[in-house]
Formats: sequence, structure tokens, C-alpha cells
Amino acid sequence: MDDLERKFQELERHAAQQSRKFPLVETINRMQGWQKIVAVIVVGIVLFTVVQFVLNLLVGLVTIAVFALIVAFLYKLFFQTDRSQGL
Repeated sequence: MDDLERKFQELERHAAQQSRKFPLVETINRMQGWQKIVAVIVVGIVLFTVVQFVLNLLVGLVTIAVFALIVAFLYKLFFQTDRSQGL
């Protein structure tokens, strides 16, 4: 039983060290009642907005890359001369 208690204390110490790495989590954990609920909702909205922004940025970059490939293909197709035809 002592071994189990020692492992539990080690786990508590590890969790306390992890929460020091994220002061926002520590601050939210100290809040009470409705403040905690509002804080979690606000943090969730901010995180969702950041993730949405990053995904939109990636979609934009992929769109630009695809458009550039299409333009390069069309340029080669219509504007580059074919030397084998003697043009």
C-alpha cells in the first residue's frame, strides 16, 4: 500500500510541474463557479478561431500553389514554342 501511495504522490508532483508550464491552466483552475465557465468558453472560442485561421491560411496556400501550376502548364502549352515543329 505504501508503494501505491508513493506512486500517487509522484503523480501529483508531476501534475503540479506540468501545470506550472501552462500558467493559463493554473489561473483557470483557481477560478470559482461562473468565472471558470466563462474563462473556459472564452479560451475555447479563441483556440477555435486560431485553428480556423491556420486552416484557412493552409487552404489559401494550397489554392495559390494549384493556381500557379495551372498557369505554368497553360503558359507552356500556349506560349512556349515547340522547336520540333520549326516555329
